[in-house]
Amino acid sequence: LHRWRSAHGRWPQSYNAAEAEEVVELARSLDLSVPSDVVRALAYTARGSLNPLCCFLGGIAAQEVLKSCSGKFRPIQQWFYFDAVECLPSVSSAVADPKQFTAEGVRYESQIAVLGQQMQETLKNLNYFVV
Repeated sequence: LHRWRSAHGRWPQSYNAAEAEEVVELARSLDLSVPSDVVRALAYTARGSLNPLCCFLGGIAAQEVLKSCSGKFRPIQQWFYFDAVECLPSVSSAVADPKQFTAEGVRYESQIAVLGQQMQETLKNLNYFVV
């Protein structure tokens, strides 16, 4: 992904099949055992970020740093694997309408790049109060 970005000077467009295939080919040239569906999903969503997910992972990292510095509890000693691929929209519908994943000048632009405008609208209309 970083080689593609170095060559093009930007991240791949969200859910752009042609650019995602270029990223897959670059990854395959480095390592043939890399799963192409994972690399493709990474290329589809590289332009955006999910702020709630970033907060979650940042909180875990901060907690582990405090555990390590204080010596009171034992930090995680193994890999931390968090898989949220099921949160992504179906690839067939996303590739069919890639304009749904672009929004400029909007507060949730990076989230729309990953989830799409329809899902962002659904999230916006939810009425949950979290304590």
